[in-house]
Amino acid sequence: MFLAKSIEVGGLPFDMRPKTPTFDGLERYAYRPTMDSNGVAQQV
Repeated sequence: MFLAKSIEVGGLPFDMRPKTPTFDGLERYAYRPTMDSNGVAQQV
């Protein structure tokens, strides 16, 4: 089946490219330090 489908589509019958991450997806992992009243990052 794999060979038949590969011949039919002229290559691999599935996508090998990784999905490009979106900003929303990356934002979830972003570092957000706690800020003091002067806008200086606080050590955790």
